[in-house]
Amino acid sequence: MSRTSTFTARPGGVATREVGTITGRIELETSERDGQVSSRVRYEGADEWYHLTEEPTIGSAEAVHEALVGVLSGPEQSSTPDEAAHGEGQGRDAADPAAGSFGGARS
Repeated sequence: MSRTSTFTARPGGVATREVGTITGRIELETSERDGQVSSRVRYEGADEWYHLTEEPTIGSAEAVHEALVGVLSGPEQSSTPDEAAHGEGQGRDAADPAAGSFGGARS
């Protein structure tokens, strides 16, 4: 089983082992093989994948993937300045204890 999602990284980016923090539009792939769950990220459309500095391996690949998307994603680009001013489309608060989980950099 393998699942991929594309989203905007949260403020502060996502910490990887190979290149440090990556920011902007990223792809997350989570897979399960022989009972082992692993996840990796890359810049949207890039060829090279990177491993998270910390990655959860407990649970199903589907559950891990959903948790990582929730923790690592930030606000999507607003279509108008008014949307951002009113808080619509905002991502996780950096003060959220879960925001530091799974290898992401805190802002």
